[in-house]
Amino acid sequence: MDKYTAVNEHNSVFEQALHAANLGHAEAEFDVGLMYLTGNGIAKDAPQALAWLLKAANHDVIDAQYNAALMYLTGDGIEANTEQAFAWMTKAANNNAVDAQYNLGLMYDKAHEADQSFAWLTKAAELGHQQAQYHLGRMYLKGYGTEVNLVQALKWLSKAAEQGCLEAQAVIDFEFTNPTKVFMA
Repeated sequence: MDKYTAVNEHNSVFEQALHAANLGHAEAEFDVGLMYLTGNGIAKDAPQALAWLLKAANHDVIDAQYNAALMYLTGDGIEANTEQAFAWMTKAANNNAVDAQYNLGLMYDKAHEADQSFAWLTKAAELGHQQAQYHLGRMYLKGYGTEVNLVQALKWLSKAAEQGCLEAQAVIDFEFTNPTKVFMA
């Protein structure tokens, strides 16, 4: 947010961002929303944070779409709204926000929509998201949202383990190197 300091040394960074946001600058709208959300430069105010994030989200700021979705999902300082969480998470995910793709996959999993969960986790895993790779490997291992495929399970679990995912390494150790396990092709 150093981009505002050159505008006017006499105003706070928040005031400068707010001025730009009030002029309709989308990134400034996001910055103001984030400042309200985190309490950076201003007192925390979740309803104000959401209002500014939604302004930026409607101007296609992907990080704003994602953060608005998280606020609706968690209900942190606002009333949780699953429908709005899905809507904004989907917008961010469709804009290739990998964390949004991962979280959307988890949201669909929680809603017991295995096919959608599998599809979104696959997108995030292909973009290198460690936890998506882990979950995708487990889905292939258990046949959840897809057919059981041990080759694919090992591929995705290994990718996650290579990035330091201890859970993935534990699954590999138990499922693929445990001498008491018997695999049938």
